[in-house]
Amino acid sequence: MPSQSKVKRVITVQEIEDLKGKIRCLYKLFKNPRMMLEELKPTVVKLLESMHILSLCAYVPHSDACRKIVELGMKQIAILEDVVIRVVLSGKTVKQAAEKHLCRATQNNNPTSN
Repeated sequence: MPSQSKVKRVITVQEIEDLKGKIRCLYKLFKNPRMMLEELKPTVVKLLESMHILSLCAYVPHSDACRKIVELGMKQIAILEDVVIRVVLSGKTVKQAAEKHLCRATQNNNPTSN
């Protein structure tokens, strides 16, 4: 039977370290008063939840299905991070910050619209 350390996990050590760094940076943003904007709270909560759930994947054995879920989670985190950063540091509204991602998703779902 292989030891625990030899089992391939669904999320790599480097990805876990990157996630920890993102969490540290997010907590530093809490010093900014714009983090307390009422319209931003649902996005921040979803981002923190997503990061926490992804960090729990450090203990999940690798499978292709689980890896796809992790990759979707990482994409979701990247979008939520971008929205939070644009609202807090650039002074945009959540709607303005999210529009870029909504437009991109629409284009990806309808490639003939160009």
